[in-house]
Amino acid sequence: MASKSRRNKVTFKWTKELIFLIVFLVGMITLTVVLAIPSNAKRNLTKYNEAITQYNTDNSTSYSTIAADNVFEEISGGYDKQVSNTMKYAKEEEYTYVFYGALKDGVFLEQLSQVNTYAKNYEVKKVYVFLANYVTDSETEGTTTTSTYDNQIKEYNKILNEGRAADCKEFDMSSYPAFLVYKNGGLIFNTQVDEKSEYTWSQYLNKAFGLQNKTSN
Repeated sequence: MASKSRRNKVTFKWTKELIFLIVFLVGMITLTVVLAIPSNAKRNLTKYNEAITQYNTDNSTSYSTIAADNVFEEISGGYDKQVSNTMKYAKEEEYTYVFYGALKDGVFLEQLSQVNTYAKNYEVKKVYVFLANYVTDSETEGTTTTSTYDNQIKEYNKILNEGRAADCKEFDMSSYPAFLVYKNGGLIFNTQVDEKSEYTWSQYLNKAFGLQNKTSN
């Protein structure tokens, strides 16, 4: 009678060492993936500098790019969210600084570096970048002459001018660039003054960032 062969069975055992090794490897892989994904700040910095570089190439200008060590934080989200977040941030701190503009606009691109410099000189830690996406997208689509556009701009302007100081010009979202200062959620400074104004951007920024020292005395 033929004998039946017996197969050796190996029982797999989970040891503490093996579990620790697997957890460690998974953690290292996760960390590597996370570190490989650029942060929003890095993506935005790349976006700004690419726009500046492209503008310089197209227009023979030499506007300065932005260093990694900067004060900018972009207000993200769709159109409605950009507006609501602007006011949200404005109400969270006593003084809030907002630079509103478009990445296709030469003045905005030129002043980004100067805004960063003045902010640091006045020890301001954060300036929010509010991109004029609703306006620029509407310009691209050719819808800026429609009643829908006008009504939406009026609605956004009403929100962004809530609590505006009497001696501060009303902010108009349809015009860019503009540098804004909010105090306790109310607009107190806006560079959108009379076109005949002889103020330079250096003077605007010096006055805007100096408001905190002036009004705190």
